[in-house]
Amino acid sequence: ECTGRIAEGIFWVGGNDRRLNLFENAFPIPHGISYNAYLVLDEKTVLLDTVDKAVGGLFFENLAAGLGGRPLDYVVVTHMEPDHCATLRDLCRIHPETSIIVNAKSAAMIEQFFGPELKERFLPVKEGDVLREEEGRFSLDSEETDKRRREMKKKLMDLFE
Repeated sequence: ECTGRIAEGIFWVGGNDRRLNLFENAFPIPHGISYNAYLVLDEKTVLLDTVDKAVGGLFFENLAAGLGGRPLDYVVVTHMEPDHCATLRDLCRIHPETSIIVNAKSAAMIEQFFGPELKERFLPVKEGDVLREEEGRFSLDSEETDKRRREMKKKLMDLFE
């Protein structure tokens, strides 16, 4: 297990792959690559992205440690590149309680890549939607999401300095 606390209730649960020499088979990455996934723990639990299969085992160990026995309520699929969603089907098998927050474009691609069995879990959203669960609030607004992602990335980089 190798997780990182980003802020109160937000944890990095991804994994590092030191075996790769090139990103997208074109760009040198002499120290490997980090596949980032973030777990938000509040009244509900939210996972932002999954990871590439290369680090799937570590990712699921990290996720289990982060959840601490709690169910995973939601996974947000930000986009369908393999380094963000390759382990989605495995995640849904391990966590049958999980709803998939997804836009229309990604929903169609999930069906293409993984088949129709995940469709019943889709919670379709569009830019600007807000997910409200009990007292919790999770915004899907792109500006706010981009700002939080930049903040999390900076805190994550500070952890590994």
